[in-house]
Amino acid sequence: MHDNAVNQLLTKIDGVDALNNIIVIGMTNRRDLLDEALLRPGRLELHIEIGLPTEKGREQIFNVYLKKIKENKLLNDDVDINHLSKITKNFTGADIEAMVKLSVANVLFKGVNNISKNIVNNNIQKLSMKNFMDAFNEIQPMFGIHHIELKNYIKYGIINYGTNFEIMKNHIMESVNHLKKSKSINLLSILFFPPIKGSKILF
Repeated sequence: MHDNAVNQLLTKIDGVDALNNIIVIGMTNRRDLLDEALLRPGRLELHIEIGLPTEKGREQIFNVYLKKIKENKLLNDDVDINHLSKITKNFTGADIEAMVKLSVANVLFKGVNNISKNIVNNNIQKLSMKNFMDAFNEIQPMFGIHHIELKNYIKYGIINYGTNFEIMKNHIMESVNHLKKSKSINLLSILFFPPIKGSKILF
């Protein structure tokens, strides 16, 4: 099935007859899974990496999703978008959208009468900073880890567990340095597993 899909896509890109003024654009979040035939010159040869949004980018994304809320004057004065953009490191645009929607849902839920299940207009409050922080604590970033977890890892660093630690650490650092210097590789995966019985291979 995979080969058939790749062959059909290559046929569509290359074609039987050459076509001029046609640009083919592809998007993926798993470049490592793409068939090498798709990445050869003449096909999808120009590769542009779009990373996670910067702090300024996250601030702009928040402003986009909060535009209508601001226009309807439903955003409380205590909401600090600049602070939200700082603490949402590793968040994608979709994660920020989910955070805003969850904040809104929390406000609406408080304005719902549990008995009649109808919205009680006078109970609906403005979107506050607390709503955002509650949503922030519930949202798990799609890429990387939550900044709170990251702080805990950085706090203790890499713990020396004893046997073979230095060997493993040196292997990791060599791999990281190789990745930094490489012009053709932009992704590296390392698999750890216990020693195989009778083997001297560590990982």
